[in-house]
Amino acid sequence: MPSNSLRGFTLGGFFIMARKPKLSTLKKKLDKVHSYYVRLRDTDSNGYGDCVSCGTTLEWSQGQNGHFRPRQHLSTRWEDTNTHLQCSRCNCWGGGESYLYAKELDRRYYEGKADELVAQSREFRKFMIFELQELIAEYTEKCKELLKDKNFDLK
Repeated sequence: MPSNSLRGFTLGGFFIMARKPKLSTLKKKLDKVHSYYVRLRDTDSNGYGDCVSCGTTLEWSQGQNGHFRPRQHLSTRWEDTNTHLQCSRCNCWGGGESYLYAKELDRRYYEGKADELVAQSREFRKFMIFELQELIAEYTEKCKELLKDKNFDLK
């Protein structure tokens, strides 16, 4: 008889183990939740914010979660100081506008922040399933808290 601590279900007298979530599935889910968080964080109570690179004002749903260091670098992929509201023109067609982005990071935080993120992005980082699940829960909670102060709903 299977232990109660095992995840699964019984079917026709056989215990069927539930699949553990895949890393790729959890990364996609975390990307989505983190994107909501960043776009909510960087907008005002009415849902409008400025692009980190060019300063264009846009609605939260029209903005994107722009990364200073590309998403391929796991050590900075979900780093809050590496991600900001960005318009699609800068994020997609402008290649991220990394020069303007770097100047804005140094202005917002402190001189040398962009260089610090570049160095951090070069560090090897591997996430375990439980770490991604914790981050998903953390950013989901942060989104709920941010939505309390907003005059709009996620749609």
